[in-house]
Amino acid sequence: MSLATRPVLARHDIERIHDHSLDLLERVGIDFKTPLALEVLEQAGCPVDYDRTWASLPCELVDWALSKAPRVVRLCARNPARDVVLDGRRPHHTCDSQGTEAIDLETGQRHDSTLEDLRLGLLFADALDQIEIVNVMVAANDVPGHLRTIQHFALAFTQTSKHVRTGVLSAQQVPFLIDLVHAITDSDEFRPIFSVVDCTVSPLMHDGPMTEACIDLAKLGVPIMVYPMPLAGGTSPVTPGGTLLLHNVEFMSGLVLFQLVNPGTPIIYGTGASQLDMQTGRYGGSADGLAMTLALGDLARYYHLPVNIGGLATTSIKLDALYGHEATSHCLLAHLYGADEVYSIGLLGNAQILSLDKMVLD
Repeated sequence: MSLATRPVLARHDIERIHDHSLDLLERVGIDFKTPLALEVLEQAGCPVDYDRTWASLPCELVDWALSKAPRVVRLCARNPARDVVLDGRRPHHTCDSQGTEAIDLETGQRHDSTLEDLRLGLLFADALDQIEIVNVMVAANDVPGHLRTIQHFALAFTQTSKHVRTGVLSAQQVPFLIDLVHAITDSDEFRPIFSVVDCTVSPLMHDGPMTEACIDLAKLGVPIMVYPMPLAGGTSPVTPGGTLLLHNVEFMSGLVLFQLVNPGTPIIYGTGASQLDMQTGRYGGSADGLAMTLALGDLARYYHLPVNIGGLATTSIKLDALYGHEATSHCLLAHLYGADEVYSIGLLGNAQILSLDKMVLD
């Protein structure tokens, strides 16, 4: 049996996590942080508490939502020839996202990332054939915060004809994104040439404004990667099993909500669980974290959903032997495992520093 088909978790372990997930979703519930989500859930018969922005998700509803989520997801691009189909046949590479610094290509100096840094990163990502999904890799810190997300999308749509992805922070931004898509595709018909990331807030919460944005985007059929990021020993149980369970509960809560909004909404299983380094307080970096990521991949396979796995991230802040070891070993592991998406091209320092040199080497 090849590694691509050999699970990290035994079947009974997967089923146990699934069963406990159903129990927690119904008995403990989720804080969605927005009454808009509660209105959707209440109409489906879920017990809700508007004062606490809380809802309970019955197991029958979870099973229904899983049956509606598509097994194959098409990520449309401005150039249809660059569409990406997540069907389990091979991994597709995507650059990393949400960095805050960049390395100047000429001087080698680090600085707070700007719109120009993002533009160069997008151009590199468009030119490199092995990058098939283009994340907004760094924030344009020289753009006012209330305009930044729209500026990110506008720049990405003009600098690459590949599929674009980033987070949408509020529902107020959605109409502008719709207008941008109509303008860049020169069509009255909305074609989802981008996907979004919905990050839950561990333990057992959602970000209200981001959830409201994703509700509006789900109505349009925009693919959503639900990306919990529980931190073992910090925001989740210190045990790997407990963190896997918490991660899966948060993912399932997002999947249920978005399927209720629009049955058939494309959902990607994000594997953001990691662990707190007890010596330094840093995020991630241990073998346990890699094992948890692959175990989450087993859960995605169990649900027949596309899965995103990090593969080229590094803790190093420069292109040294540590980078080479971490990026090579993690990427090889993701490929051998058979991930649909392999994440993390282009950023150093735990996904904080854009390096165009690293993007090419990756």
